Amino acid sequence: MSGIDTDGPVDPLLPPPVVRILALSGGGYRGLFTAEVLARLEQDSERKIRDLVDLVIGTSAGALVAAGVAAGVAASDVAAAFRTHGERIFPRRILPAPRRLLLRAPYRSEPLGEAVEAILEGDAHLPMSALKANLAITAVSQTHARFRLYTSGQFVGATSKDLPLLEAVLASAAAPTYFPPRFYDKEMLVDGGVVANAPEIAGIGLVKRVLGTPLERMRVLSIGTASPAAGNLPMAPARYSIVDWMLPRRNLLLLTLDAQEHLARNLAEQAARNQLLSDRHRAEQQAGQSHGRVGPGGRKSERGALRACRSGMAEQQERRDEAARRLKSTDGRSGPSAGTGPGGDAGYRERRLIPSPPAPLIKR
Repeated sequence: MSGIDTDGPVDPLLPPPVVRILALSGGGYRGLFTAEVLARLEQDSERKIRDLVDLVIGTSAGALVAAGVAAGVAASDVAAAFRTHGERIFPRRILPAPRRLLLRAPYRSEPLGEAVEAILEGDAHLPMSALKANLAITAVSQTHARFRLYTSGQFVGATSKDLPLLEAVLASAAAPTYFPPRFYDKEMLVDGGVVANAPEIAGIGLVKRVLGTPLERMRVLSIGTASPAAGNLPMAPARYSIVDWMLPRRNLLLLTLDAQEHLARNLAEQAARNQLLSDRHRAEQQAGQSHGRVGPGGRKSERGALRACRSGMAEQQERRDEAARRLKSTDGRSGPSAGTGPGGDAGYRERRLIPSPPAPLIKR
């Protein structure tokens, strides 16, 4: 991830550079799936992920994977860390003890923090503003009920606050009903998946806002975490009680994350489709005008061009008439030998200095 060239000379005849965005969704231990997909991509391309993309954006477990690959860690090493620390982060319990379930989050953030430190090593405690890689991590401020996007590299100016990379990852992974929230700088932060479990829309908006890159010059690779199949009947609670909505197979948060992820992908696909249709319409309209045809929506431009053409021709005709009148007046003072003509003798012959008429502006 050498950075996006925004300082070089801009050639107005050339399109802006393509920006490649890698968006990684949340999903708890299912983040292992994301890491394995990236490991296979690295194996096939024989290059690290950060050398293949311009921005990595992640949510929750995707934030941990994103931080690792953006820092230059091999995706296979990130996957190995998931396997090593997964049992401690998500210990297997049939059902948490009632006391733990009612009084605190079922999972602790300390094992997750150890996994982050193992993957990022010395970079874990650096402020995000000190990172050279283009990385974005999502979170939600419960204190202010606002979406938070923590960035590094060329996107540092897009956020108002700076915080250590470790804190950003832990905040993005602090899923309500699973992990405790993170407190930093008098603000309580929770999982970014509450609003952006699939962060591609946030990544597209970030690139558009900071770099001004048009949508048609973006390439987005979005990797999910193999969410549960839709229509799974056990997901529907029988009595709709608070406890029913919190059971593992009927979890309200998981349902919210999966539905929001599906919505975000649909919005991104629709935006790309609309851009393609807009480009096609613009190309067809330009092609029609170059062949003397006006496409839909171009009638107003055609009428304006015709009015300008007629106005220019009328002005030229007035100038020709004025020149003819002056020439006629001069010849009239020459006497009867001028010939027959208006105001003269029979031998008068009218002379006009008339330029050739202009070619029409629009070919018909």
